[in-house]
Amino acid sequence: MEMSDCYLPKGHVLNQRYEVFDVIGSGGFGITYRAFDLLLNRFVAVKEFFIMQWMERCRDGRKCRIRPSLQKSGNRAESCRMNFHREAKIMENLKNIPYLSRIQENFSENNTEYIVMKLLEGGEHDALY
Repeated sequence: MEMSDCYLPKGHVLNQRYEVFDVIGSGGFGITYRAFDLLLNRFVAVKEFFIMQWMERCRDGRKCRIRPSLQKSGNRAESCRMNFHREAKIMENLKNIPYLSRIQENFSENNTEYIVMKLLEGGEHDALY
């Protein structure tokens, strides 16, 4: 499976509000997209819970599911998804702490979780040194 098979398609609108533009990065527990907030007319970062080793996109290219061969991992994946959701709630409660990226919204869609945050534009890590 190609990495791009894991990503939401460009132009897909999440939560009737966030239009996916491109992938900023991905890691063990998720994919981060640059998306456009259609309500506030600005770019945001949208973090999607997606464990690449355990999950796949359904044929519609949007919904997520545990890979059939790994159904035994379903309970662990669900536990991780709940931790992701809990992380969003904790971050929302820390909104008054300076220097922490604030969560704009979190929601469930496509059988997974999303966290929307302010997009912090920057350069490549290597370019800083």
